[in-house]
Amino acid sequence: MNEKDFFSVAIRVVGLLSFGRGFNDLLYVVVRELGITDSSVAASKVDGNLLYGLVYFFGGLYLLRGAKLVVDFAFPLKNEPKDEKSVIS
Repeated sequence: MNEKDFFSVAIRVVGLLSFGRGFNDLLYVVVRELGITDSSVAASKVDGNLLYGLVYFFGGLYLLRGAKLVVDFAFPLKNEPKDEKSVIS
Protein backbone atom coordinates (compact mmCIF):
# COMPACT_ATOMS: atom_id res chain seq x y z
CA MET A 1 0.00 0.00 0.00
CA ASN A 2 1.19 3.48 -0.80
CA GLU A 3 0.57 6.78 0.99
CA LYS A 4 -2.56 7.52 -1.03
CA ASP A 5 -4.15 4.23 0.05
CA PHE A 6 -3.33 4.85 3.72
CA PHE A 7 -4.80 8.34 3.46
CA SER A 8 -7.98 6.93 1.87
CA VAL A 9 -8.36 4.43 4.72
CA ALA A 10 -7.88 7.19 7.30
CA ILE A 11 -10.50 9.32 5.53
CA ARG A 12 -12.96 6.42 5.61
CA VAL A 13 -12.36 5.79 9.32
CA VAL A 14 -13.04 9.46 10.05
CA GLY A 15 -16.14 9.16 7.84
CA LEU A 16 -17.37 6.16 9.81
CA LEU A 17 -16.97 8.03 13.10
CA SER A 18 -18.68 11.10 11.68
CA PHE A 19 -21.53 9.03 10.23
CA GLY A 20 -22.06 7.38 13.61
CA ARG A 21 -22.11 10.72 15.40
CA GLY A 22 -24.58 12.16 12.91
CA PHE A 23 -26.81 9.10 13.10
CA ASN A 24 -26.79 9.31 16.90
CA ASP A 25 -27.70 13.02 16.84
CA LEU A 26 -30.48 12.50 14.29
CA LEU A 27 -31.86 9.55 16.22
CA TYR A 28 -31.85 11.60 19.40
CA VAL A 29 -33.69 14.47 17.70
CA VAL A 30 -36.36 12.09 16.38
CA VAL A 31 -36.79 10.47 19.79
CA ARG A 32 -36.94 13.86 21.52
CA GLU A 33 -39.48 15.28 19.06
CA LEU A 34 -41.73 12.23 19.33
CA GLY A 35 -41.65 12.50 23.11
CA ILE A 36 -40.45 8.92 23.58
CA THR A 37 -37.59 9.78 25.93
CA ASP A 38 -37.70 10.69 29.59
CA SER A 39 -37.22 14.39 30.38
CA SER A 40 -34.10 13.69 32.50
CA VAL A 41 -32.44 11.96 29.54
CA ALA A 42 -33.43 14.83 27.24
CA ALA A 43 -31.94 17.38 29.63
CA SER A 44 -28.63 15.52 29.90
CA LYS A 45 -27.99 15.43 26.14
CA VAL A 46 -27.18 18.96 25.05
CA ASP A 47 -25.63 18.41 21.62
CA GLY A 48 -28.56 16.68 19.90
CA ASN A 49 -28.99 19.36 17.27
CA LEU A 50 -30.68 18.63 13.96
CA LEU A 51 -28.31 20.78 11.89
CA TYR A 52 -25.19 19.23 13.41
CA GLY A 53 -26.69 15.79 12.95
CA LEU A 54 -27.35 16.40 9.26
CA VAL A 55 -23.87 17.82 8.66
CA TYR A 56 -22.15 14.94 10.45
CA PHE A 57 -24.40 12.35 8.80
CA PHE A 58 -23.99 13.50 5.20
CA GLY A 59 -20.36 14.53 5.68
CA GLY A 60 -19.65 11.07 7.06
CA LEU A 61 -21.40 9.47 4.11
CA TYR A 62 -19.25 11.47 1.73
CA LEU A 63 -16.08 10.47 3.54
CA LEU A 64 -17.17 6.84 3.67
CA ARG A 65 -17.57 6.86 -0.11
CA GLY A 66 -13.89 7.71 -0.39
CA ALA A 67 -13.95 11.51 -0.61
CA LYS A 68 -12.44 11.56 -4.09
CA LEU A 69 -12.09 15.35 -4.13
CA VAL A 70 -10.22 15.37 -0.82
CA VAL A 71 -7.89 12.54 -1.86
CA ASP A 72 -7.22 14.11 -5.27
CA PHE A 73 -6.47 17.43 -3.58
CA ALA A 74 -4.03 15.79 -1.15
CA PHE A 75 -2.39 13.65 -3.84
CA PRO A 76 -2.59 15.49 -7.17
CA LEU A 77 -1.82 13.61 -10.35
CA LYS A 78 1.52 14.29 -11.94
CA ASN A 79 1.27 15.81 -15.42
CA GLU A 80 3.62 13.40 -17.11
CA PRO A 81 3.19 12.53 -20.79
CA LYS A 82 2.10 8.95 -21.45
CA ASP A 83 4.25 8.46 -24.53
CA GLU A 84 6.66 10.38 -26.71
CA LYS A 85 4.02 11.21 -29.32
CA SER A 86 2.13 13.43 -26.91
CA VAL A 87 5.17 15.66 -26.33
CA ILE A 88 5.27 18.62 -28.70
CA SER A 89 8.81 19.23 -29.90
